[in-house]
Amino acid sequence: MGRNAGGELTPKNPAATGKVKQWRGDDSEGLVGAWATTFGSATYAAVGLCTLLGLLISAAPLHADSQNGLLYASGDAPLYAQVSDHVAAARITPGTGLQPTGPASAGLQPVALDGWTQEGSATILFAAAGQRIVVARLADPTAQPKILSSITDPYGNVWHETRLTGFVPGTDLVADQETVWAVARALFSKRCSACHALHHTNEFTANQWPTILKTMTKNAALQPDQAELVTRYLQAHAKP
Repeated sequence: MGRNAGGELTPKNPAATGKVKQWRGDDSEGLVGAWATTFGSATYAAVGLCTLLGLLISAAPLHADSQNGLLYASGDAPLYAQVSDHVAAARITPGTGLQPTGPASAGLQPVALDGWTQEGSATILFAAAGQRIVVARLADPTAQPKILSSITDPYGNVWHETRLTGFVPGTDLVADQETVWAVARALFSKRCSACHALHHTNEFTANQWPTILKTMTKNAALQPDQAELVTRYLQAHAKP
């Protein structure tokens, strides 16, 4: 498959264009039949149909969460400063909510992320001042987010409320945050109960969970991306 000037998926094989038109009908037999004609057998037709459905799902436009208008990173998601960039300016952590700022183009969704940076550590965005919930890590030190306001906490630390903008691939976003937490919950339940009784998510605070989980990561055989997913899940459901 390729993309036309409007960013829509198009077949690379011009001869297949007529088949694409046939596939868009609502006759399931005709749909499979078209694939059978193209691939030469019922087996290949079934494989082709699954491929087509996958492409249609991935190409479908995302609709933000109806309750708060956000989209969520399904995993460790890249954020590009410009549509034409090939190197990510930042990495968004799993489950982080992003505000769509316009329609998607060429598979990239323009978004904004509000967070907090601590003075002296401007490459990490936190969910709130004083909370160690990481929502983004800047991969490019020159791509500094816009500072909206600043406060000083009771310990004398200066925090900047910031806004990071850019483009995230639509394939790395979901409209329902619970779908992200469901994957994390299953992973946590399976891997983190082998050596001891499973901890309740509200057993520790959001600031305590990263340290607690770090000691369990090796025993639970969690990969770095899995550990981050579970950490974000536990922090989102932590003791206040």
